[in-house]
This record gives sequence, structure tokens and C-alpha cells, in this order.
Amino acid sequence: MNADCSAGPIPDVRVATKPANGEIRLEEVHAVVDRTPEDRRAHCNGKPVDARGLFYKSADGFVGQDKVLIEVDFKTGSVRRFLYTIEVR
Repeated sequence: MNADCSAGPIPDVRVATKPANGEIRLEEVHAVVDRTPEDRRAHCNGKPVDARGLFYKSADGFVGQDKVLIEVDFKTGSVRRFLYTIEVR
């Protein structure tokens, strides 16, 4: 999202390390901006944006923690890694 709340490029998202006990699905989604008040893009709250959704499905019978590492190329010269810990109950 740009400073004027217009849509920026949709980032490329790659799974760097797959979860050991489940599957990850990536798909394009429509989301509504919901930033905390101190975020520099909070003035864009409520605006719709195109995004990438990350969806997890655990293996049958699995209970516990699973992890997935993703890389996000924001197409602005920045690639960041995010490690997600998923609690399956």
C-alpha cells in the first residue's frame, strides 16, 4: 500500500521452509487495511487492498506447534523472512 492508500504491487511470497506437520496454501485475497493507530499507514484503515493469503492445514490427528518460514519480496528492493509458529489444538 502506498502513502496515498492506493494499492502497491502484490508481493511475491515463497515458502522457504515447509511446516513439518501440515500444508501451506498461498492465494490472492482481498483484505481490508487494519493497522494500529501508531502505524504510518493507519490513515488507510478500512480501504480494500489486494494481498496474498497464507493458509495452513494440519495433518490429520496432529496437535502441537508447527512452524513455517516464508520469504516476502515486496518489489521495493526489500525481501524479508517471517517465521510463523502455529498452535494446533
